[in-house]
Amino acid sequence: MKGFQNNIYVFLWTLLLVFFDQFSKISIAKYFPINEPYVIIPHIFSICYVINTGSVWGIFQNTSHVLAYCGVAATVGLCLCMSKMALPNCMVKLAFGGALGGIIGNSIDRFYRSGVIDFLDFHYKNYHWPCFNLADAYLCLACTFFILTSIRRNKI
Repeated sequence: MKGFQNNIYVFLWTLLLVFFDQFSKISIAKYFPINEPYVIIPHIFSICYVINTGSVWGIFQNTSHVLAYCGVAATVGLCLCMSKMALPNCMVKLAFGGALGGIIGNSIDRFYRSGVIDFLDFHYKNYHWPCFNLADAYLCLACTFFILTSIRRNKI
């Protein structure tokens, strides 16, 4: 129980991130036509509502429900890990919250929409990054925070 009490802010952070992720996806689905880019910054950034039934970069297409259950398992694993320990600093807490927020946000899509809503579309000249969403960004930032914390800890 002590781990849970020490990490209540991680859960609140997670809920906030999931709220913003789901709000953005619901708004995109309501106000943007599917597969039609809306240019925000020419040749750099567009909003393009797409449904991804696979994983990162569109691999493992049509496996949404399998990936959703993997998300549930990852969420349970992270929560169990957090319940057994007090997280050492703010960056680690942000990382756990970001990881949970990203996993839960995309799992909600997979269970209820049979695919993840992606809409952030970055490109430059002939280079194009696959569309992604806020949950994906949370996961990337969480991994970055985990790596930075690990590197910093090893230097001390």
